Amino acid sequence: RLTIRTRGTDPRSAALLADAHALGLTQVAAIDVADLVLFDSDVPPAQQAAIEGVLVDPLLQTASWQAADDGIDTELLPGVTDPTAQAVALALATVGLPPMSIATGKHFAVTSTEGTPDEGTLVTLARTLLANAVIERWAPAPIAPSFVDRQATAESSVDHVAIVERIVDRFGTLQKIMRA
Repeated sequence: RLTIRTRGTDPRSAALLADAHALGLTQVAAIDVADLVLFDSDVPPAQQAAIEGVLVDPLLQTASWQAADDGIDTELLPGVTDPTAQAVALALATVGLPPMSIATGKHFAVTSTEGTPDEGTLVTLARTLLANAVIERWAPAPIAPSFVDRQATAESSVDHVAIVERIVDRFGTLQKIMRA
């Protein structure tokens, strides 16, 4: 997993902090945001350097291959189109790296005025602010990534279902019509 952080202040962090305070979570002192690129297998060091060369702007960003052990991670649910992961896969193929399954997400490092935030605060933040439950899942960091099965195939059979229509004719008699 590659974690990409913005050097300096990430504008997403200030907006999230303001939103947390608006939710009444005034004990939250900071929410730092990082982007995650999750791989389906271990990436050798030589390939790590090549991936960083493609994905990380050294003037504006830093990269780490170490998984965070605190905070909240999010990722798109399996089956939700991940255009960022598709773009990463295309970029990696362009520079000659082998194909691999990729997912993307975000890491949120949360600090409170008392130091480490309590579990209730983290759960409230994750459910109401950090993850969109319709398309994302969240977990305490590090998240175990899920990938779409590239070997899966759709079933080719078709089920035929008879449609039954009930109508009332002009005499008020209920009739049943079967259509195939």
